[in-house]
Amino acid sequence: MVGSNSILGAKNAFLLKLSEARAEVGTGWRLGEFNSGIWNVRTSYIHSLASELEYYYKFTIYGTAWLPFLSTDPWFGAIRIGNGPFQYSDGSPLDYTNWTPGEPTHNCAQFCHTTGNIGGIKCQQGKWRTADCENTSAQFICEYGNYSISTPPTTSTPPTTTTSPAATLLQHPSVHSNLWTGGFAFGGAPFQWTDRSPFSFTNWAPGQPPPIPDGCIQVCLKTDSTCTQGKWTVASCEITQSFVCESVLPKDCHELHQKHSNLPSGVYMLNPPGVPAFNAYCDMETDGGGWTVFQRRVDGSLSFYDKLWNDYKAGFNNGLEKNLWLGNDIIHVLTTKDSNVELRIDLWGDRNPNSSNPYGYWWEKHTNFFIDNEASFYTSHISSSYTGNASTDARFTMHNTNNLHFSTNDSMHGADPFCFTPEQLGGWWLASCSVQALNGKYIPSTLGTFFGINWYHGPNWMNPTQSRMMLRSILQ
Repeated sequence: MVGSNSILGAKNAFLLKLSEARAEVGTGWRLGEFNSGIWNVRTSYIHSLASELEYYYKFTIYGTAWLPFLSTDPWFGAIRIGNGPFQYSDGSPLDYTNWTPGEPTHNCAQFCHTTGNIGGIKCQQGKWRTADCENTSAQFICEYGNYSISTPPTTSTPPTTTTSPAATLLQHPSVHSNLWTGGFAFGGAPFQWTDRSPFSFTNWAPGQPPPIPDGCIQVCLKTDSTCTQGKWTVASCEITQSFVCESVLPKDCHELHQKHSNLPSGVYMLNPPGVPAFNAYCDMETDGGGWTVFQRRVDGSLSFYDKLWNDYKAGFNNGLEKNLWLGNDIIHVLTTKDSNVELRIDLWGDRNPNSSNPYGYWWEKHTNFFIDNEASFYTSHISSSYTGNASTDARFTMHNTNNLHFSTNDSMHGADPFCFTPEQLGGWWLASCSVQALNGKYIPSTLGTFFGINWYHGPNWMNPTQSRMMLRSILQ
């Protein structure tokens, strides 16, 4: 990932001129790879250090598929002072090189974003060239930072902690200081971003900003006597600390996992087409990772069976890592934006008093899963083929919901009223009820039957202790 910025030379440090470095809490952030910097807004520069950049380009930016999307050859933090050896701008040695033949000739290093003759230098895409530090404007590389610190789930117990987007970034192990956001005011209001665009979002700490602000805006790493975690304060621009760049949000958990396969499971902000950006829980471990969780039951603390049509339309939860229904509008978008989406269902425990495996674990997976929009009653479509051990009879799998309308207590759409009273099956794809209903009443009137939350395992019904439904796009 890159930020649109330019680089200038100096005797002992190189100045990065910011043009678009901005961050709004909750929009998904990218932490600038130049890991520490002195922000001097009066000259719109950052004296930047790149202590972790070598790791980034050697292990994170492998391959060259991203380079053609750039408009310039990006700076990556390697410099030479006078006739000395090349080093990173924090003074650490350059123990890996990838020079284009004939290089280096200048004192600042760039990646070649195309192959050809660039400024008289024959460049090979992906290799390094140098350029005049004083007179060359180019982009620079940032590391994507949409991290989560949530505890990853195991195969037997769904996770239980929660995070917010701001807390996610601030608590990541690579963040050790407050962060510059890219906003500033010099000699009084108004505040503006470093590209001179106006503010459309603020998140001030109590008592901030001062009456006559003169400095740069930082987001606070922790709560103390001077600030509140995640809130903004005005501080001297001469302070050395990391900065934040705006990022492009992933469309789903699968895209996020493909770009950053080392991210743990947790809450991330997604932005598929057709709906506003939203937070969702991404399972990054199960079955290859990249799953977007859209249903979970962990206990009876949140009622599902009596929720109404609009509740299921918008979604509800008591924590995205606890009980949740992501929302039918979102599920529709996530299952129709790609040509093939797979559905995975996981079940833990069986409260049927006659169960032979009360602490068991079961799963089932189908392809070609999608649901229609609200005008078509969120009708389910799902393939008959499946894998897993949750269904012992192919006639009684999740495929039984195929072509059925979604129904709730107040909008039955052809479902038998018996499904809601007395069966208490809740919002689900129903006709003459169903052989599984994971949104049913958590403690039904009768366990071991098709009442409440249930799944037909064959030859008996289970009443799962916990359930989870996830989706993931399949690349063709």
